[in-house]
Amino acid sequence: MVGEDQDRCNAIFRIIRTPDSRPSFLNDVAEHFLQLVAERDVVAPSGSRSRFRYSIDPYTGGSDHAWLNDAGVGVPALLLTHWPDNFYHSNEDSPDKVDPSEMKRIGLITFGAARFLAAAGGAEVDRLAERVASGGRTRIAQEASRALTQAFDEPEAVRARGRLLALLDLERDSVMSCATLDSSRREAIGRIADGLLGEQRAVVDRTIGRLPLPRPLAPTKGGAIVLRRTGRYLSATWRNNLTDRLDEPSARRAIALLERLPQGDPSANELFNLFDGRRTLEDVAQILETQRFSEYIFNEYFGDGSLESPPPYGGARANREELAELVTLLEKAGLVTSQVSGRAPGGRNTP
Repeated sequence: MVGEDQDRCNAIFRIIRTPDSRPSFLNDVAEHFLQLVAERDVVAPSGSRSRFRYSIDPYTGGSDHAWLNDAGVGVPALLLTHWPDNFYHSNEDSPDKVDPSEMKRIGLITFGAARFLAAAGGAEVDRLAERVASGGRTRIAQEASRALTQAFDEPEAVRARGRLLALLDLERDSVMSCATLDSSRREAIGRIADGLLGEQRAVVDRTIGRLPLPRPLAPTKGGAIVLRRTGRYLSATWRNNLTDRLDEPSARRAIALLERLPQGDPSANELFNLFDGRRTLEDVAQILETQRFSEYIFNEYFGDGSLESPPPYGGARANREELAELVTLLEKAGLVTSQVSGRAPGGRNTP
């Protein structure tokens, strides 16, 4: 729900970004209009003058945007919401908790983004690509700072390295997504994306060079395999897809392997979304074990009551041998096809 009275509901306005499997200009467009509204004293005549509190958070599901971001549909979508909420799904969740000022703020953000994207073309799309690239530089710098100050031992450093390498690809792909607004600008946008990749690769290399990493990193089993989805199915229905296509023992084993991925169901959904015919299995593994979700912000209502974010480089690693076994079962089910990549495993940007 949006438009809540932030003070009465103890709420924060949140923009939930698209998942790593769906890099998009949409994140930066929404952030731009959010900042424009936040910098101005936007109030409605009958609304409050409460301070506008907001946050931009990593992807989480739980609403209709998840289906749009699913590779079976393929439309980048954000979640705009207020959370936490003192009155969520209670008998006091009533219209008097709405703040006209907050409705006006959110309306301006969504209208501004929609109006801009509806008319964007030509040189305007080039400028958008530069804005997305600028946002990418900021996000890579933030991740580099996080790695240097929070990755203190080898396991943490391995995850930090994986996140930085994955982020290079994700930010380049976000810039390239601008070409969907005007295909005639693809070449110009490609130069902007390649420029971002080249300059930020140096930043990432310097950061990785200062991490306590083992040398050398061993190649991973099956890491050079590239997977592509077959047909048009919903990633979120992976349990049904497997039980419908495999014998019972094979389906049970595949489901068990998927449930053991670093973050359970969210990782399983992303796994199928990431099989795009470009990423190697090692690329996918690095994203799965370093991707951040925002599920923790809902723990107050659905979980253990804590709103604390998990450690940035903690958690389980993706078991490469189990991933290779899983690929065999997914091929048996006809959900993916595979081929061996011509490049070394370890990420499109591996040193």
